[in-house]
Amino acid sequence: MNEQRQHYRKSLRLIGYMERKDGEREFQLQDLSLGGLRAHFDDDPALIVGQQVHIRLPGLGLRGDVVPVRVRPLAAGGFDVGFDFAALDGEGENLYRYRAGESGE
Repeated sequence: MNEQRQHYRKSLRLIGYMERKDGEREFQLQDLSLGGLRAHFDDDPALIVGQQVHIRLPGLGLRGDVVPVRVRPLAAGGFDVGFDFAALDGEGENLYRYRAGESGE
């Protein structure tokens, strides 16, 4: 893991899914940090900065709500999206639980 911008980040190459009323959108998870993640979408994800969306990360056994903080088109094609975590929960045997603003103390 690298320490960057006061967060530890881990580069990953996993598939994730954004769940919406009109169906699922697949994305490639690029980076994961303590506060959020960076994702690559092959086409326009039609996201609004600040709009909370639900995601699944099956490779990590996680699902939850995230908030886009940037949506940037890439010159090589696709879109780079930065998300902050709002709430995450583990699935199956993964007991992880995160809520933004909770101190855990």
